[in-house]
Amino acid sequence: MFKVRMILLNVVLSVALTAGAQVQERTFYVDFGQNNVSGQGYKTTGADKNKHYWNNIFGKGTGAPDKAYPQTINLLTSDNKQTDLRLQLSSRFSTNGYTNGGLQSPSAALLGDLAIESATQDYIFLEGGQDYGVINFKGFDPAKAYRFHFFGSRTATDTRAADFELSGENIWKGELVMSGAGIGNNGYNGNNNKVLASDYVFPNRDGNIFLTISKKSSGIMVYLNCMKIEEVSGLERPNQELSLVQKMYFDFGEINNNTRVLEQHQLGHQFE
Repeated sequence: MFKVRMILLNVVLSVALTAGAQVQERTFYVDFGQNNVSGQGYKTTGADKNKHYWNNIFGKGTGAPDKAYPQTINLLTSDNKQTDLRLQLSSRFSTNGYTNGGLQSPSAALLGDLAIESATQDYIFLEGGQDYGVINFKGFDPAKAYRFHFFGSRTATDTRAADFELSGENIWKGELVMSGAGIGNNGYNGNNNKVLASDYVFPNRDGNIFLTISKKSSGIMVYLNCMKIEEVSGLERPNQELSLVQKMYFDFGEINNNTRVLEQHQLGHQFE
């Protein structure tokens, strides 16, 4: 009985140590959208109602829709500390705001700490002729993992959805539906209740994570209103390094004579 108790105690301690090893280090919030355009949307400045500070990516003009051209910002932590981590808008996006379907009066019960109206009421989006957009994250710690939370929404009765793919040392992919008839809470014709949360993604050896937003259907428009990034330590980094164990040679060229055909058949048998 004593041995059984000791075994159980060791198991409990092992589980506790494993769970305790994961530590959330820093959090970052990003508001995508308009540049304080009256009737369209505003940057999220100062501390929000949860005492969190935000980063802002927005169009350079004052109209709606506007254009958010490629740009890079250093990320500010949720507790208002500057960092060397960078967000790079690597594609041109368009921007618009709440008179064009952005989510007003978001519910914290449904969206958690992303339910900040200045963040959800405006958005960046891909025009009908753009199939995908790219956002890069640079200077991230390769020893730490990052979890992303994406929110996108615009009122519309047709279905508008996109795949979000994160690529670093490992790869994650998920789908977010932003618009559609009755898809939201209480029959709202847009997303007012879903945040797409990724698995933990490690940066590549250079500290980079790449986000690609790809439309599910050609010709539609898709949206990103706001985002949260969580930095976590204590997780084991995946080993994606490949070792060369075999070389293979291929002969490309003419196949109109018997010699060449024979050589290709022989080559093929070597790999069977």
